[in-house]
Amino acid sequence: MERHRSRQPAHELSSPTARASAVVITALASSPCTAVCYDVFSRARKAIDVRIRPLGFRPPRLALDAELEWVLKRAFAPPTWAPTKPVSGQRLVDVALRLDLAARIAARHPRALLEREMGANAAHRLREQYVGTVARGAVLDHALDQLLERASASEVSCILLKYAALNRMGFLRVGSRVASDIDVLVPVARGREFQAILTASGYQDFGLPESSHQLPALHDPNGVLIELHVHMPLVTLAPGQAFARADDLLLAGLTAQSGNALLPDPAVIAAHAIAHGLVQHAQAPHVYSPLKTFADLADLQLLRPNIVEDARAYLSRTMTADDLTSVQTLARALHGGDLDTAMTGLGDHSASRDRKPARSPLRYPAAPRFTDARERNVGTAQRGPVLQIIARRLELDAHGSPSLAMTIRARMLRWSFELDRIARVLAIAREEVAFRFLTERDWLDLGRSLYGRSAKYSRGSAHNESGLFAFERHAIEEAFPPPPASLLVAACGGGRELFALIERGYRIAAAYDPVAPFIAALRADPRLFHCRDRLCVGSHQSVESLPPLAELPRDGTPIDAVVVGWVSYTHLLGAARRIEFLRALRTLCPRGPVLLSFFVEGAGEAERPRILRSRLRRILATTGAMVEPGDGLHRGAGGIHYFTEASFASEVAKGGYRVQHWGEHDFAAAHAVLIPESPSEHG
Repeated sequence: MERHRSRQPAHELSSPTARASAVVITALASSPCTAVCYDVFSRARKAIDVRIRPLGFRPPRLALDAELEWVLKRAFAPPTWAPTKPVSGQRLVDVALRLDLAARIAARHPRALLEREMGANAAHRLREQYVGTVARGAVLDHALDQLLERASASEVSCILLKYAALNRMGFLRVGSRVASDIDVLVPVARGREFQAILTASGYQDFGLPESSHQLPALHDPNGVLIELHVHMPLVTLAPGQAFARADDLLLAGLTAQSGNALLPDPAVIAAHAIAHGLVQHAQAPHVYSPLKTFADLADLQLLRPNIVEDARAYLSRTMTADDLTSVQTLARALHGGDLDTAMTGLGDHSASRDRKPARSPLRYPAAPRFTDARERNVGTAQRGPVLQIIARRLELDAHGSPSLAMTIRARMLRWSFELDRIARVLAIAREEVAFRFLTERDWLDLGRSLYGRSAKYSRGSAHNESGLFAFERHAIEEAFPPPPASLLVAACGGGRELFALIERGYRIAAAYDPVAPFIAALRADPRLFHCRDRLCVGSHQSVESLPPLAELPRDGTPIDAVVVGWVSYTHLLGAARRIEFLRALRTLCPRGPVLLSFFVEGAGEAERPRILRSRLRRILATTGAMVEPGDGLHRGAGGIHYFTEASFASEVAKGGYRVQHWGEHDFAAAHAVLIPESPSEHG
């Protein structure tokens, strides 16, 4: 099956840069990009000087085609806008998904209008995103209620941030904003205490290190991610501040009570949205779409038209006037559906009337410019993961305070945990790239190489001479015909099963394995001279066409039962291929049992890795035909599939069998004995 996407026209954003960030969206900056990098090579906590270093981010310019125009208009412009250009429904879906705007579009417009403009199937895809977002919102709302109850009982002030604040204030349409976690701002003096209270109440540490502005993330009892912030990076209330704490907002009167929660002033919410989406994520717009920031600003503008102008006061010490004007211009242009202004950057703001026209806010991806660091204090603002490590090397903890003295050995061990985190991310990325680009032939070659290099299966090894496993002995004694029945051994490896079956008196009708050196070694073994012509190189995918098996009907040699080598069945990727293999076995052995072994699913994957996988699949345009639920990549075995008992039974039924026996092992594996269904059972 072809696993590679066909070549697309250039205008479909198929370049590596565009795929990697999904138009990253090329949406948003006032200049060809600089980003802030904080110099932490000073142990003085009140140091003002920082160094600004260029990021060097230079994506291609953005072309505004009919599909991108439709997505932006339907996501931001007044609903009275009507398209005048023909569009591709499939590409509308692709662009909307890549820009994280699919649910927003479906929430803003009637289903009938979307079906008319983009087609029923495409509109249904957007509707699916909307329904999923509604469901996720209900889960998040429940998690927030539980969190606030515990905060109230502990007398800890919780100021809502991001999605939680916008939703509680009524700015959001139902199902319009995708969110994955709950963010709250707590007083720094009570933060760790409240974290401990939540942990004692059943919340679990997510396993990630804390950052400069928040404590380690938690999972609530239902698996929702909870993040306790101790300050808002880059949002400042007064000169000399590098960020705003909960106590700062409370003292300034910038919060309002809402039930058992506190809500920031809308201008503070807007400032935080800009800082979070356009500055903190300036180096990774593909992780957090900048258009989510402008979607939040658009929702805020509905009830407070000058919200961006009001937010400038809280960002004026960490962003330049040009950058803030650019954000303001783009926010107003998108909200009004004025894409001409969005593309040219020609606003009517007084701050820019006496200067040259600004560069287009939509020309380059997000990364606001910064002036000389000496003009303001941003010394302890948001750090990236690398800078957190540097700070720890200088004996600064995640909040900038001196840490307790640590031995070199302890510090080195702590640093190694960061390597574990990086390794997990790289492993997921490697797996997703493999499923996107490897063909069936590639997977087969990978498996051959990995098994062929293993000394475990080499000639004369202890493994090959170890005999049948206990479960194999039990299954054969209980379900197989007695010797001298004829058996097919599929994926025979180094011969462990073959030698043991011959010792029991069974006849080998045929055996095969995809690793040619294994078969060569078996043919040279004196114990197998009598059947050496029936040993061949082959795979499960081509079982019916293997010469020894094709000759069996002509010779009148029956196959009475089948042994499929240890967990080899799990290497068949794709339910259709596995069902085809089972049907081939049913043809070769119409009435005999089949012994299979395979991997089974363990505990489900945590939420954050699942989110990373989802984003990678969206970026790589991975389809359901390339990877199915349960597919995985094993370092020593290649591509594998993890089964549940229900999914396994469903597949074997389609292959013409039923499960006579199912047994799970204590190491994430299982085995099953299959027997053919009778014609009456088929009917």
